[in-house]
Amino acid sequence: MSRPRYINAAVGLCALLLALGLYGLPGSAQAQNPDGFAFSGEANDLYRAGTVFASGLSAPFGMAFDAAGNMYVANEGPSGTYGNTIAKITPAGVISTFATGFTGPSGVAFNSSGLLHVSDDTSRVFSVSAAGVPSVYIPNTVGLNNPNAIAFDPSTDWLYVANAGGFISEFNATGGLVDLTLASSLNLSQSVAFDSAGDLYFSEFDGKIHKVDMTTRVITQYADMGAFGTTQGGLAFDSFDNLYYSDQLNNRVIRIDASDQTGTVCQTGINLARGLAFDAAGNLYVSAPGTNDIWKFTGCAPTGDVSGLITDSTTSTAIDNIQVCADYDSGEHIQCHCTTGGTYTIYDITLDTPFSVRAGGNTDMCDTSLLYVGQNVSGLTVTSGTPQVTQDFALDPGGEVNGTVTEDQAPYDPIENMTVCANYDDDRHIQCVCTEPGGIYRIKGVEFDEPFNVAAGGGSSMCDTSLNYGQVRYD
Repeated sequence: MSRPRYINAAVGLCALLLALGLYGLPGSAQAQNPDGFAFSGEANDLYRAGTVFASGLSAPFGMAFDAAGNMYVANEGPSGTYGNTIAKITPAGVISTFATGFTGPSGVAFNSSGLLHVSDDTSRVFSVSAAGVPSVYIPNTVGLNNPNAIAFDPSTDWLYVANAGGFISEFNATGGLVDLTLASSLNLSQSVAFDSAGDLYFSEFDGKIHKVDMTTRVITQYADMGAFGTTQGGLAFDSFDNLYYSDQLNNRVIRIDASDQTGTVCQTGINLARGLAFDAAGNLYVSAPGTNDIWKFTGCAPTGDVSGLITDSTTSTAIDNIQVCADYDSGEHIQCHCTTGGTYTIYDITLDTPFSVRAGGNTDMCDTSLLYVGQNVSGLTVTSGTPQVTQDFALDPGGEVNGTVTEDQAPYDPIENMTVCANYDDDRHIQCVCTEPGGIYRIKGVEFDEPFNVAAGGGSSMCDTSLNYGQVRYD
């Protein structure tokens, strides 16, 4: 067969919006096969798909954990076994009724003594004994207005209440009113949470999130999720002070990065996602009143690195220069790297579906002597090899590189199932696809802020699954 070449190469102007999800490697994995390679891998900042932790609840809202890891859930709905109750769920997922006597309970929180407190639609807050007996902690005569959520300051045991009536209230450690309107004129204030520094955060219905510096008492806007079209929002911090926000009417959870307050969609498809909570192990829980469920995720990260080792399954010798790829987003994105001393790291994967990691059947991508005609891109100029073609394009960060791979001699037949990779960021990112019928390739999500190279591999190892060795799939 003649050597392949590129024709009709172009850089698409469409930007790719990557919806993030919660999938990844559970720590380590290994597969052996008759072809003689052993595959192992481990994850950094990657998470697998969520599971339903509890079901059969009644419009579950707020959640809180006790010291033993049991979850307590406010069931705001009136119907079913758990309507208008606080349900207790063990780490194993066993559900029981812990406390009754509420009307539309929504907020739950433990103080430093481990005593549970509950807010409900009667504009009261209750303390609940270890035996599940509630007593009024803050009466409705104080002036609360449909308290959606509550949180204790971990350093003082003062209580903070988000009122749907549009204000945040503050109470001392014995339930005495300090400030009914610590913040006011809000748009249906939804939730309250504390970061590790002891500062208070609260959300509004329109997606605005505010921070209260608890030393100076100064209130500033921390983030505005309105750019996502978000509505309503539960709040919870992970152990790295990244803030998680539930976008209820859009059925998703958004992660707000602690360093720059940028928001990233990290999970979708949660029916009316509402309450958020982290357990001591860092697992994220999301209440879904639309389906009366609670979902559990092992976390959420905007990107992650997959690393591992390729060895001979008989001798355990490390295999150098083997192509290793992570395939995600239903095959839309395939991020690859070549082993060095048997090790590989695939950087900055964005995950929104289950994915597989596999070692290629030969070293076509890793052996530059086998790479056919490529495009070298610098600035706004695209140059391909023999025959050489130069064209100018506008480059959009996060866009698409597309083109066609054909034989380099007449009749220039298109080549299907050929590995094509865009190599950029000093080899840190190698984004690959397999050519489609007609030799067409589309590489999405390539960064255009620096020069990059596009080349076709010397064979089809990545594209021919019969040649793929240790293949491990996570979902």
